[in-house]
Amino acid sequence: MTMNIVEIISAILLILSCIFIIVIVFFQNSKKGMSQTITGQSSDNYYQKNMGRTKETKLKRMTTAAAVVFFVVALAVNIVAVHFSGVFSG
Repeated sequence: MTMNIVEIISAILLILSCIFIIVIVFFQNSKKGMSQTITGQSSDNYYQKNMGRTKETKLKRMTTAAAVVFFVVALAVNIVAVHFSGVFSG
C-alpha cells in the first residue's frame, strides 16, 4: 500500500500538533492547589483579574488552539479514510 500526499500531510500535521501540545503543557505552571483543582475554587485577586495578559494565559490559548487543530485533522483523516478510501487507491 502506498500513501498518497493527503495522508502524508495529515500524518505530519497530527505528529506536529501532538509534539506541540506536549511541549506547551510542560511549560505551563500549575498555581492551583489540589483542593482548588478538584473543587474549582479560585481566589479573586489581581492575578485573576489580569489573567489575559500573562504568559500562562497565552500558553493556555496555544494549547487550546493546538488541541483544536489536532481534533480537526484527526476527524478529517477519519472522514477521508471512510468515505474516500476507494478514490485515492491506485
